[in-house]
Amino acid sequence: MVYLPELCLEQIFRELEDDVKTLHSCILVNRLWFTMAVSELWKNPFDTIRSGGQKNQKHHRSLIEVYISCLPKHMRDNIYSGTTKSPIFNYMKYLRYIDIAPICKSVNKWILSKKIEELPLFKYLHVTCDNSITRDYERTIVETLCDYFISCSIHIDEIDLSCRPFNIFNHPFANPNLSKIKTFKCNVTYLPDLMEVGIFKSASKIANDIHYLEIRFICSHHNYLSDDLNSPVKDVTEFIESQKNLQHIILQCTSIEFPIILVSLCTHTKTLTHIELYRINFGCGFPLYYLAKLENLKHFKLESCSFTGLSNKNVGQTSFQKLESLTIKTTTIQSDILETLIRQANNSIRILEIRNFRVLRELIYSCRNYCILLTRLILSINQGTLLSIISMITTCSNLKEIQIYDETLKDGGFYIPLDINYKHTADEFICKLGTALPESVHTIRLVMDWFYKSSSLDIFFKQCNAKRLQRLEFSNCSFFSSKHLEVVVRHCGGTLKHLYFNSYHRMCRDDVKKVREIIPNLVIGNNEFNRAC
Repeated sequence: MVYLPELCLEQIFRELEDDVKTLHSCILVNRLWFTMAVSELWKNPFDTIRSGGQKNQKHHRSLIEVYISCLPKHMRDNIYSGTTKSPIFNYMKYLRYIDIAPICKSVNKWILSKKIEELPLFKYLHVTCDNSITRDYERTIVETLCDYFISCSIHIDEIDLSCRPFNIFNHPFANPNLSKIKTFKCNVTYLPDLMEVGIFKSASKIANDIHYLEIRFICSHHNYLSDDLNSPVKDVTEFIESQKNLQHIILQCTSIEFPIILVSLCTHTKTLTHIELYRINFGCGFPLYYLAKLENLKHFKLESCSFTGLSNKNVGQTSFQKLESLTIKTTTIQSDILETLIRQANNSIRILEIRNFRVLRELIYSCRNYCILLTRLILSINQGTLLSIISMITTCSNLKEIQIYDETLKDGGFYIPLDINYKHTADEFICKLGTALPESVHTIRLVMDWFYKSSSLDIFFKQCNAKRLQRLEFSNCSFFSSKHLEVVVRHCGGTLKHLYFNSYHRMCRDDVKKVREIIPNLVIGNNEFNRAC
C-alpha cells in the first residue's frame, strides 16, 4: 500500500479529512505519505478544536505556536519575543479555510498562556487585566496571521468573517489568492465599533465565483436610507450581482434590506438552488412572485420569519417544479401561500419539515395530495393534529426517515401539560403510527414526553417493519423504562445500529449495559450513564 500511485493516495487522504488521528498516523509511514498527508491535515486545523475540554485548550495554544513560528522574523518579533522551534514545513500555505472565530479563540488562549516579557507591546496584560487591551493585541495577532495566510496560501476555498469582520480583501495578495473562494460568510453591522466599511465593495472586485454565501444583517437602524452612497446594502447587492455561479444563499436581515436584496437574488435565476431565510419580518406579503423566477430552486427554508400582508400568488405553471426540500420552522405565513408552493412543486418534494406552524392541519390536505413521494418527514404535533398527521404518513409509501416533535416543547425543556380530556391518547398515537409507517422507514426520531406504555410500544413494532429499522431516537422521553428498552431489543436488536435516549433513571443499569453489547451505537444524552458508571 506504500507504493500506491499518488492520485490514489491523494483520494484516500481526502476521504480521511475528518479523521485527524488516522492522518497523523499516515504522515509517519514514509516521506511521500508525509508530504501528501500533511496538506490534508493542515487545510482546516481550527475546525478540530471547536469543542471544549482541557485537551483542546492545549491544542489552541500549540496551533498558534506553530503558525507564529512560520512567520518571517520581522513579523514574528512584533508579536512574540520568546523562543520558537523552526517548522519542518511552512504549514500556513496549506490552509484552505479562514474562519476568524476559532482563530480569535486560539489566539486568546495562546496570549493568556504567555509571560508578559514574551509579548511585545503588551507588557501590562496581566497587570491591568484590561479586556480592551487584550482584544486589541488579539486583533493584531489575528490580522498578522491572516495577512500571511493570504500571502502564502496555495488555495483558499472558504472565508468566514461572521465573528469579527475586517477587510482582508484589501490585502496586496488578495487578488489572485482570494479569487477562487467558493464559500463566503460575513455579518453586516451598523454599530460604529464593529462595522468594517468596504468589505463587500472590495470583495466584489476579487471574488466573483462564490457558490455558498451567508449574509446576516445585525443592528440595522430604522432611519437607514437605501440610496445612501455609503450604504452597506448597496455594496452587498452589487457583490451578489457580481457572482457568476451563486448557488446557495443564507440571508438574515430586516424588512428594510429584504426587498432590495431580493431583487439582486433574482439576477441568478439559472444558478440559485438553495435559499434560507432567517428572522425576516416583512409586512408586504410573501415574495412568492420573485421566488418563482428561480428556475432551478431545489431547497427552500424559512426559520423564525413573519410574512404578513397581501401576497401575489400568480405564478407560472412551471415554477417550483424542481423543489426537493421545504422547511418551515416557527414562521408566520399564510397557509394558502404554502399550499400554492406545495401544489406547484407537484410531488417533486422529497424532504418536508414543518415545525411550530399554527395551521398545520389545514396544510396537511395539500401535503397528502402533492407530497406522496417524500423520503424524509419532520413535523411538530399537538393533540389536535394527531389523526391528520397519521393520515398523511399513510400516503408516503417511500418514506425512509420520520421525526416527530412535541409542539408544546418550550425553551429550557418545559412542557405544557396534555389535555387529559382529549379523546386521543399517546398510547393510541404510537399504535396508529406503527400501522401508518411504510416498510421503507429505517430512521425514527420521537422528541416528546407523551407517556405511552411498553405494551403500546410493543404493538408499534409489531405493526411496522421493525427489522428494517437502523436508527431509533427517543429524546425527552423521561418515562422510558427497562420494559420499554426490552421491547426495543426484542423487536429490532439484531438490525438496529443506533439507539438514543436521554435518560436512564427508570432503567436498571445492568440492563443498559447488556443492550450496549447488542446495539453497536447506544447513546445516552449528556453521557450521564458513563459518568454514573
